[in-house]
Amino acid sequence: MPTLRLFFATLFILAGCETSTDTGPRVSGIVPQQGIGTQETSVVITGQNFDVQVHTDFAKPASSNLSSDFKVSLVPSNSKIPATQLKNIQLQNAQTLSAVIPTGLANDFYSIQVTDPVGRTASLSEVYRVVDDASQTSRFQVVGSLGPQNPKVPFEVQIRAVDGSGNSVDGFVGNVTVSDLTGTLADLNGHSGAFSLGPFVLGYFRTQLSVAKFTSVDRIVIQANGLSGQSNDFSVVSGLATQLVFTSGASHAIAQVNRCSSAISLEVQDSFGFKAPLANDINIQVVAAPPSGFTAYSDLGCSQPVTRYTLPAAVSDFSLYFKSSTIGTAFLHLIPDVLPLASQTLTVTP
Repeated sequence: MPTLRLFFATLFILAGCETSTDTGPRVSGIVPQQGIGTQETSVVITGQNFDVQVHTDFAKPASSNLSSDFKVSLVPSNSKIPATQLKNIQLQNAQTLSAVIPTGLANDFYSIQVTDPVGRTASLSEVYRVVDDASQTSRFQVVGSLGPQNPKVPFEVQIRAVDGSGNSVDGFVGNVTVSDLTGTLADLNGHSGAFSLGPFVLGYFRTQLSVAKFTSVDRIVIQANGLSGQSNDFSVVSGLATQLVFTSGASHAIAQVNRCSSAISLEVQDSFGFKAPLANDINIQVVAAPPSGFTAYSDLGCSQPVTRYTLPAAVSDFSLYFKSSTIGTAFLHLIPDVLPLASQTLTVTP
């Protein structure tokens, strides 16, 4: 029996053998993930089981060899575009291949396909993209038209890099500097004034910005690498009137008995606390509680008593006064016909 085993072993040696792993290659990524079709691009492909083929011939030792003949190709998503074979493929180790993507690739998403020396194939879908050369960028553009905005209220802005024909340049992945005419432009990360946005993704950058000042004309200005762009002109205005607010400062008003008080100032505001001029007249009922001895007035001299006040359209602030013949405390209630109730404490001293 030992003689028989030796016989078969000798046949195996004389015939020679080839070895490789039982598991085929696997692809996990490519770096960089995008390139320009008009330029060669050196890439690194990562994965597992990038193994050489070992051929051993004991009968003819000179014929023994190692084969690292990998093939790598990029397969476009568009089936009408042919696949491209990469060149200068080098096996770095069992997890890494290096290669060069030739020129002439059309703009598209590409899958990568790796074939090892044994003929086993692995692929990874749509991991590489051929894009426009960023140098084609001639200006920047805010996508769409910006309408009226409210102070300090974020609004969405999308910026794109475009070429001389107005087409998006998807190869631009840099940053831009943005500002506005008021100097109060801000983003959600705490940057304000003039600040950087980016990096762009495929020629676009989307963010939320806000402006702190009221203005009839504002615009966003974009600059990078000696190029510029801007948005359309837009205004920054208050929002819809939602509340009537006491703005005199103190939480209550004080006056001496039988003396006219100082001004009790009020303002119509939007939901963010900004002055909001009215679109239409509103009527405000003026009530003191308890009413005994307390009277509200519309004038500084407390000569024109008022129980109902009309605030004209386009006006957002006004003042009232009060006088009391009774020492003590009361509440002044203002009840607009279209806004919530507003109240303030009135205190009368000797």
